Amino acid sequence: MVRPQSEIKRTVDRGEAIYDASIKDQLSDDLLGMFLAIDTNTGEYEIGDSSMAVTDALHARVEGADVYVKRHGHAATFRTGYLVFSGE
Repeated sequence: MVRPQSEIKRTVDRGEAIYDASIKDQLSDDLLGMFLAIDTNTGEYEIGDSSMAVTDALHARVEGADVYVKRHGHAATFRTGYLVFSGE
C-alpha cells in the first residue's frame, strides 16, 4: 500500500516531536546509535541494534502501530553513499 505524502510527513513530524519531547532525554549516552521504533499514535517505543528487530517488536506489542524509526543521537537513520580520500 502506498501512503500519501501528507501521511508520511505527519508520521515523520510526529515521530520527531515524540522523540524530542519524551524520549531523547531519558536515554543514556551508551545508547547512542541504537535504533528506535516509535509508535506515533501512542508514543510507545522499542530500542535495539536493528531497525527490523525494533519495528517487529513494536508491532508485536502495539497493534496497528504507525511506526517511525530513527537512530538515537543521529540526524539520519541510515547513511548512503561513500567518502573517497585522496591519500594526500
